Amino acid sequence: MQPIETHSLCKNHGSRLAMPSFVLALVLLFSLSRSCSDHEKSTLLMFLTGLSQDRGLAAVVEERHGLLHMGGHHLQRKQGGHRGLSVIQRPGRAHLAVPWQPRDSRACCASTCPVNSLSGSLPVVLMFSSSMVSLDVSFNHLGGGLLELPSSVPRRPLQVLNISSNFFTGSFPSTTWEKTTNLIALSASNNSFTGRMPSSFCISAPSLAFLDLSYNQFSGHVPPGLGKCSGLRVFKPGTLEELSVPGLECSGSGKRFPGFINEWLHLEHNNMSGDVPTSLSRCTSLTTISLRRTNFQGELTNINFSTISNLKTLDLYGNNFTGTIPESIYSCSNLTALRLSVNKFHGQLSKRIENLKSLTFLSLTDNNFINITNTLHILKSSRNLKVLLIGLNFRHEVMPQDETMDGFENIQVLGIQNCSLSGKLPVWLSKLTNLKMLLLWNNRLTGPIPSWINSLQSLYNLDISNNSLTGEIPATLMEMPMLKTLDFLALASLDLSFNNLSEGIPQSVCNLINLIVLDLSNNHLTGSIPAALNGLDFLSELNISNNNLEGPIPSGGQFSTFSNSSFDGNPKLCGFILARPCRPAEAHPASILSTRQAVYKASFVIGFSVFFGIGVLYDQIGPVKVFGLVLL
Repeated sequence: MQPIETHSLCKNHGSRLAMPSFVLALVLLFSLSRSCSDHEKSTLLMFLTGLSQDRGLAAVVEERHGLLHMGGHHLQRKQGGHRGLSVIQRPGRAHLAVPWQPRDSRACCASTCPVNSLSGSLPVVLMFSSSMVSLDVSFNHLGGGLLELPSSVPRRPLQVLNISSNFFTGSFPSTTWEKTTNLIALSASNNSFTGRMPSSFCISAPSLAFLDLSYNQFSGHVPPGLGKCSGLRVFKPGTLEELSVPGLECSGSGKRFPGFINEWLHLEHNNMSGDVPTSLSRCTSLTTISLRRTNFQGELTNINFSTISNLKTLDLYGNNFTGTIPESIYSCSNLTALRLSVNKFHGQLSKRIENLKSLTFLSLTDNNFINITNTLHILKSSRNLKVLLIGLNFRHEVMPQDETMDGFENIQVLGIQNCSLSGKLPVWLSKLTNLKMLLLWNNRLTGPIPSWINSLQSLYNLDISNNSLTGEIPATLMEMPMLKTLDFLALASLDLSFNNLSEGIPQSVCNLINLIVLDLSNNHLTGSIPAALNGLDFLSELNISNNNLEGPIPSGGQFSTFSNSSFDGNPKLCGFILARPCRPAEAHPASILSTRQAVYKASFVIGFSVFFGIGVLYDQIGPVKVFGLVLL
């Protein structure tokens, strides 16, 4: 993966820079016990908040020391010069409006200048001030290399450094880090550093707890010197050639897994090969393992996951793992999220998965599992399961029709897409009253859309496209509460495309006032386009192409935003969009936005902003098809 361009300020930097609370606790132990005054500590808290999007790090520090957080723009002055410098900008705002290079660098304890437009090189006077404890210049346009310091320079008190998402190049000079013996947290991700990682971090800075070097161009392997980082809690090495670290181990002897990995192991998007080192089994304190897209292969039977009893998240997405799911995984009773999607696992799901009582997220998408009936009967007892993604498996099997099937009472997202399943929409789906997303696209389901569909009162995303459903679009579908409420979280997508549906588009479609995506294309729908569709103020995607619709296309309103491709393949339609004029008697009057619709539109803009903030949930869920996006 190429580094993200840092001049684009609309980026998701929280996911890479977020520092978990246990790292914050270490900063508490090592940073606030030093020489900074209370004013300096509060400025440092601002920096820590910038590193941790949920303020986890700063919150821990505050709780333990009773300190007050200082937000927004702040420049704290005391006699003798700048004691704290903090300019935390948001994307799109003004540039830094305080001196870039403090007059008296010896008096500056903390400097936080993220998300500005600073350019040039990083002034040595800032990074290696005799008083600088924390420095954050992330998401700027800084570049060039980091200077090697002469051996005559004394040790510096720097504890927290964030230079991520800039344009720094060259090597990571080892002499630089030999002078920062108090270093606790270092993030240099998303730059263009090259060469090999320095091995002196933990020799010179034994308290190092957070190290993020991802999204650079380092080569070689993890240096053996990092094995001395006994306090390291989070390590993100980025793209390396190999994982093996000669002479390092989690415990015991003779294996080659890094000994500094204590709680989190993130090795996403690496070009590794071969089997996962067996010494992973000895990393008994791990809570998170993410090997997403690391190019590992082979069976996982050589890994004893039962020894990693604290494991909560296991993400093996996008590798070449084969065989069956290792039985030892089912001994990880604390597991809450398990993603095995896009691999080559096969066979049937073991009943032992019922041991994972805390499991809330399970994705088995795109493997070679069989026996969907057995799979669903096993998983229905998983009382805490909220997200179940099992698509691209069970190919050419039959959708279970057992009306007595119960369970899944807490399921909110169900994806059984792209399996070529035959049968009908099963009645047991009507019991999933908490379901918010139902994804059954690209199967071979037949029969009508059942009238019980409106019993799914929490549903706001329904995709049953690419099947062979017949009959008319039921009026009950237009009465679904979550599709017609003004609730800000009831953002709706309805995709019935590529079926054999007939009759007309129901006039009651106007009830779906929050509809954003409506795709009825490639069916056999007849009649005219309901003028009521023009009242759906939030409709941003409409596709009714390749049907047998006729008459004029409504004008004005949302219809003025749609392209002709939304209506192609309906030879009897007319209107200015198709450059096929209608006879005067056929033309619809232009739509006039009512006061009520205007209130809805204004309210939605506010509500969507709120929803977008908490919509990160589906970024964590990983790829499912929602609003035209493919997630797993």
